[in-house]
Amino acid sequence: SVFRQTGSRKERRVISVGALTPQKGFDLVIQSVGMIESTRRPALTIVSNAVNSMEEVYLQELANRLSVQVDFYVGICDKTLVEFYNLSLLTIYLPLMEPFGFVPLESMACGTPVLGVNEAGVRETVVHEVTGLLVDRNVSDIGRAIIQLMEEPNRLAAMGSRGRAYVDSQWSWDRSVKAIESCLTKAT
Repeated sequence: SVFRQTGSRKERRVISVGALTPQKGFDLVIQSVGMIESTRRPALTIVSNAVNSMEEVYLQELANRLSVQVDFYVGICDKTLVEFYNLSLLTIYLPLMEPFGFVPLESMACGTPVLGVNEAGVRETVVHEVTGLLVDRNVSDIGRAIIQLMEEPNRLAAMGSRGRAYVDSQWSWDRSVKAIESCLTKAT
């Protein structure tokens, strides 16, 4: 109920969310956005709940070198995060072997498709070609996927709608608790 669609108009912007550490793959996000022709390149918002200061310096220097407009936000409230998801065309989520992440679910609950890395827990939450796209950890593939999705606003909107419906039907707290209880019952 916190993460929901607000009706905000989408901007030419993408978002990536997570702790500002090397394991979250923000360098790959910046490199992928940076490979897009400057006249077509979206702005990038990176939202973090914790910051490794060396990583922040590295990422800012990388963004400057690649002429990627990036805005960093740390420790924002959920209301602001919801608005950022709603303003963004898509969420780019590229952590290294993340066992499970809430970011794709939050994004999809806000009606924003996810471009995620085809690894670990991301495959559990993002339904390829339905609620977003899963790609290999490759700058060119990710950059092409960003362009492809940006050029198909109807496809993005459909993925966003399906993402919200998917979260509602498959990822409610009630459903999750019942699934855990079922597993625990079978284990005893």
